[in-house]
Amino acid sequence: GIDLIVSIDPAIPQRLIGGQTRFWQIVMNLLGNAKKFTESGEIYLSLTLNDCADDIINLLVSVKDTGIGIAEKSIDKIFQSFEQAEENTTRHYGGTGLGLALCKKLTHIMGGDISVKSTLGEGSDFQFNVIMKRAVNAPQAYRYKEDHRFKVFYASNNKKAFSAIGNVFSALAINAIICESEADLEKEISALSGSDKNILFFDEDLLNQQGWTIQNIKNKYDNYGVEIVMVCDEFSKDKYDGSFYTIAKPFQITPLHALLKIISGEIVSNENLMNDNIAFDANVLVVEDNDINQLVVSGMLKNLGCKYIVAENGLLGLEALAKNKIDLVFMDINMPVLSGCEATKQYRATEAEGKHLPIIALTANVLSEDVATYYEAGMDDYISKPFSAIKLREILIKWLPETTADEVTKNTTVSPDYEVLNVNVYTVSNLKEMMGEGYKELVNSYIRKSLELKNEILTNDNSVEKLISDVHDLKGCSGTMGAIQLFSICDNFEQLLRKGILTGFESEVEKILNEIDAVHYFFRNEVL
Repeated sequence: GIDLIVSIDPAIPQRLIGGQTRFWQIVMNLLGNAKKFTESGEIYLSLTLNDCADDIINLLVSVKDTGIGIAEKSIDKIFQSFEQAEENTTRHYGGTGLGLALCKKLTHIMGGDISVKSTLGEGSDFQFNVIMKRAVNAPQAYRYKEDHRFKVFYASNNKKAFSAIGNVFSALAINAIICESEADLEKEISALSGSDKNILFFDEDLLNQQGWTIQNIKNKYDNYGVEIVMVCDEFSKDKYDGSFYTIAKPFQITPLHALLKIISGEIVSNENLMNDNIAFDANVLVVEDNDINQLVVSGMLKNLGCKYIVAENGLLGLEALAKNKIDLVFMDINMPVLSGCEATKQYRATEAEGKHLPIIALTANVLSEDVATYYEAGMDDYISKPFSAIKLREILIKWLPETTADEVTKNTTVSPDYEVLNVNVYTVSNLKEMMGEGYKELVNSYIRKSLELKNEILTNDNSVEKLISDVHDLKGCSGTMGAIQLFSICDNFEQLLRKGILTGFESEVEKILNEIDAVHYFFRNEVL
């Protein structure tokens, strides 16, 4: 595998003003290239304060990999359009060579430049600098007082990551003690005395490389009153559930600070805001291409006692209808291959006389002219995204035969919407209640998908159609998760794009990027 190491200079101001969209386009292009041309080893991303004069910040960024490298004769031409280092590189790895030309153009726009140092067979180090401004009245970064009553240890044998790890802790004014071996760790831990909290960050790679197991870690260090945090891949956190706290690597200041607050007891879990019993005996077909929406709707249906089938587009939905006895269909509108409206028209054209299957539109577009289109296609009702389990239940009560509901609860009063950090906390609590043990998987899937869409948006190659599709997908899954502000920003941007209004493009993308970061911060706290 490939390790990603991220190092951010603690001296960099917490907030900067500049072309965020351009900046991340450069970074994502360079990281994408590094991943493409590196089969093993690591990719090292570092951000350093290159120079600072009053409020003008010169930021130096380096993306260093252990990949195939570049021949010296090819270095001069790699920043030219439609050029790659070697012809066989294009054949083997693909690509047009436009990415680095774009990076050079963007760094010049931002008052900087880009260069590369590389050795064939050993790897490359791309560096660029950009000019930004210090944000006025930006909040001060949180720093722990020198007398904070806990010690922090970090167990890892990845020496290349030590500097990056130290920077993250230093930004919070915490002096982490780095332990490279079991002997070092035991020596430090055994000397503990008097601290209220002792926290051990343990790199999961040590489990494989030095033969430690989860159980012997617990047995050794529980006696010292040590809180253990497993540092692991974002999507392998669940296997440590119930044993340790977890934090995804490469971890940064915000999630680290949030975790420390949880360990210290400053953050408590939200109480479930919904407790309602209802069950249906029904077979429901969910036709939806967004995997996050699939997880949420199917989880809600399962909790309501329904059996369900999921189809990814209208064509597969028609095939499922032909093979299965279905009592009700939830039909997304915008899908590849065959849209929801077209699938409904085709089904109605062949539906047996005297039969009528309830088909409910799943949609974020509920203007009167949109709804008229759904009814014209043969749909019976619609449910507006994002929706709650209560709204879903109301649809089932309305359209399923009375005999399919078991002791239906008549109280359908919707609890008030609580908004925290631009996320509807009632929706989140509802999802936690409905999804049960699947909630963590849902959050991880959402974070993964929204990161993929973020990257697609950042690296969009002037395709408005593709951008509309990505923004629409991000809107859909964010709304389902209760990220109402991100849903609203995406919805507004999508409408502008569909109307051909491209003025203010970069500011709209920056809004999306900022909100994605805020939403991820919220959800990572939710599942810690």
